[in-house]
Amino acid sequence: MKSFYKQLFGKLLRSIERSARYSWPKYILSGVLGGIGFPLYYIIWHDIFPQSYENLPLRIVGTILCLPLIFAERWPAKLRPFLPLYWFGAILFSFPFFFTFMLLMNNGSQVWSMSVLSAILLMTLLVDWRNLLRLLVLGVSIAVLAWYFSSDAPFHLQQYAEELPVYLFALLGGSLLNLTGEIIKQERLSAMLATANNVAHELRTPLLGIKSVALGLDKHLPILLHAYQLAKQHQLPVGTIRASQIDNMSGALQRLEQEVDYSNIIIDMLLLNSKETNFANITYTPCSMKRCVQIA
Repeated sequence: MKSFYKQLFGKLLRSIERSARYSWPKYILSGVLGGIGFPLYYIIWHDIFPQSYENLPLRIVGTILCLPLIFAERWPAKLRPFLPLYWFGAILFSFPFFFTFMLLMNNGSQVWSMSVLSAILLMTLLVDWRNLLRLLVLGVSIAVLAWYFSSDAPFHLQQYAEELPVYLFALLGGSLLNLTGEIIKQERLSAMLATANNVAHELRTPLLGIKSVALGLDKHLPILLHAYQLAKQHQLPVGTIRASQIDNMSGALQRLEQEVDYSNIIIDMLLLNSKETNFANITYTPCSMKRCVQIA
């Protein structure tokens, strides 16, 4: 059972990282929205257009959570691997939890109903639909529990039931639009991967031919060089090859084979970087950095 939960958490973490891999602009956007929005709308809903309930400590926590995202590109290298998970947590607090909790504490007021609708639409733009559902289920559940233990107000089921279809429409519509964009992106990546595979195949074929020729020459070149030496010793009429050129030829074919192998390694690296790879299933082997430098 422990391994099952560990595997489930690992799968969730990889999904978050995959969703956030190319989301640097979204990090900054989320930080700006939260860093400015939390204090600004406290002034609006507390002083300009007072609502029945406001919570300054929650807004301070939201502001503190969002501000580090503005400087996501300047995070230390040691902390950067945790940035996707931190971003996920900041969104969890700032959108589904906070807006649901404030909606319940304000007895489903029109202002907060519209605010929840806006939050849902923003979330469909920030994350993919899988993580969107996870965020909503988790955030709304925590918000309901927090409201239950902090408020004695009755739960108006009919009022929220009437608004639920509007929320679902915004959720489904935004998710479908986001999914369409995701499909287009995946199709582009697939096309790029297919092109990379074709290019790799076209490069590997001549490289294989070059290596085969080099192997054949490497097998017979020593015989030819020995025959040349014998011919020179017996003063036969053969052309002159300098000793330095003979030394170069003796190692040239091995160097050529190494360059072909090196080129194939570069092709493998390019193909590996052009597609999504589950590094968790790769078996790693310790390597000596000193030995690698010596070989290079």
